Amino acid sequence: MVIQVVWATTGQARPEHREWFSPAERERWAAYKAPNAQAQFAVGCAITRAVLAELTGAGPAELEIDRECSRCAGPHGKPRVPGSAWKFSVSHSGDRIGVAFAEGTELGLDIEQVTGAARDGVAGMMLAPAELAAWQAMPEPERTSVFYTYWARKESVLKATGDGLTASLPEVRVTPPGEPPRLLGYPGGAIVEASMADLDGGPGYAAALTVLGPGPMAPVEYRDAARIPGF
Repeated sequence: MVIQVVWATTGQARPEHREWFSPAERERWAAYKAPNAQAQFAVGCAITRAVLAELTGAGPAELEIDRECSRCAGPHGKPRVPGSAWKFSVSHSGDRIGVAFAEGTELGLDIEQVTGAARDGVAGMMLAPAELAAWQAMPEPERTSVFYTYWARKESVLKATGDGLTASLPEVRVTPPGEPPRLLGYPGGAIVEASMADLDGGPGYAAALTVLGPGPMAPVEYRDAARIPGF
């Protein structure tokens, strides 16, 4: 098995992509008021449909993609294709969008733009006490990259499990940046088998991938969305 990670930018959004969308996707796209947020959502949907069409042989507009939340039935749950073994995870930050695909195994992708702008205010809500103390003791030049690496690693775990914002980020314990990424602990003491990898999200971005299940992670193949047929 090979895991595909497709990268794109908001500048690749095209009005024609929306012809593939379901009514729910069109409604959600229209609900975003900021042009950048609309472009992020549109490109993420378009990549998802273009690649799944390539993998399954279905047309991009024919695919049924279920985003219903298992807790509240809202349209923001972990997306899936009912009856298909193909799993995927969408992430976006700044002008960068990524979608990861694997067959038969749940996975989570996260990308974070390294800006430093919200770093100090978020650190206490994202890092465990020991992680926070170690981070605060670091020289200032190191803090920003370390912070965003932690953030991407932890978010990728919650995207893989599907718990998202319902779980506590400080309770998601991972190895510190500078060490190979590995999941050390999960909220509530749950035992979660997973493999992790830091990804190349491009200059100015931190990215990470988590795949649930035992064993080492399958090879990762990077793709440019511009090279996907139909995109």
